[in-house]
Amino acid sequence: MTIMDWLENAEYNLGSPYPNSKLIALEQLQNAILLLGRGYSVDTNVDELISRYGSIDSIPPRDEVDITTIMDWLDEAQSNINSQDSSARMFGLKQYILANNLLGKGYSVDTNVDELLTVYGSVISIPRREEHEAQC
Repeated sequence: MTIMDWLENAEYNLGSPYPNSKLIALEQLQNAILLLGRGYSVDTNVDELISRYGSIDSIPPRDEVDITTIMDWLDEAQSNINSQDSSARMFGLKQYILANNLLGKGYSVDTNVDELLTVYGSVISIPRREEHEAQC
């Protein structure tokens, strides 16, 4: 589930006639605002963060999190591809291909690659985002 999913669910719950739905919507909005305020994007997979840190309140600001994202791979690939060293260029091409593989599977650029690799072992083994989220 992403922050955007929370926002969409909150919108739905605000329109619901059930009294508890409004409380759920308020909690979803508060959690989304908290994480957005800590520098996360609406595409951030909240389930991954909660599994890593235990609770919403324990999630540190984005700039303090020591994770590798798909965007990190793309940035590093860009600098390696422009290198004079042929092995660095090859490594950059590999990073670019792996990052695009994950983007093609529906993951966002701020996806925590470290966590996916810990769970699945290799980029090839990582399922489509929908399948991954269904397993969580």
